[in-house]
Amino acid sequence: VSFTNVGADTMDIRWSCGAGTGALVVVRAASAVAALPTDGSNHTANSAFGSGENLGSQQYVVYRAIGTNVTVTSLAATTTYFVAVYTYAGTGSVVNYQQDIPATGSQATAVAAAVPTLTNTTFSGIGSTSATMGARITTNGGATITARGTVWGTSPLPTGNALAEGGTATGTFSHVHTGLSSATRTYVRGYAVNAAGTGYSPDASFWTEPTAASSLTFSSIYSNRMK
Repeated sequence: VSFTNVGADTMDIRWSCGAGTGALVVVRAASAVAALPTDGSNHTANSAFGSGENLGSQQYVVYRAIGTNVTVTSLAATTTYFVAVYTYAGTGSVVNYQQDIPATGSQATAVAAAVPTLTNTTFSGIGSTSATMGARITTNGGATITARGTVWGTSPLPTGNALAEGGTATGTFSHVHTGLSSATRTYVRGYAVNAAGTGYSPDASFWTEPTAASSLTFSSIYSNRMK
């Protein structure tokens, strides 16, 4: 029995078949499989752990067919799962299971992913309606980053006006945001997305530039005053 593609809630189980019609796979959390299939019983299988037939003490049938692998889902993170593979011959009421020497193995699931961690919110190149914003992604949370960028608003801890930067790596990034309001205090945070959700950098804020004065005119001009 071998294991591949091990995640926090899923894993692939593989085995080599002996002589027979098919294989029945039983999985149990935290303890070795001790239950035996019953000759003459077509035990019901479901690859979502806990949904197939319970042979007793939470020992669940996850596979019963002709094949050499199954992807088991609905597992708990950081938990060791024990597996027993029983070959069988025949069908229906005459099915006969090889009960004496099942193939066995065990595998722990991975740590559950957390949202990415970000620090160092930055801003520069501030204009009246645009600015360069950025942050630093320090960890990916244990899962692949699928998007990163910045958000801004006129209140603390913004989550709106998101603009993706285009990268998916950890490290420092920045890009230009447009569409800001002039002469306005603007709050900014970096963000990064993975399978666990969205992580944000700490709040930072700046004032956008005011618009320039214009249409200068003069009137009521005297020797010592004017409008």
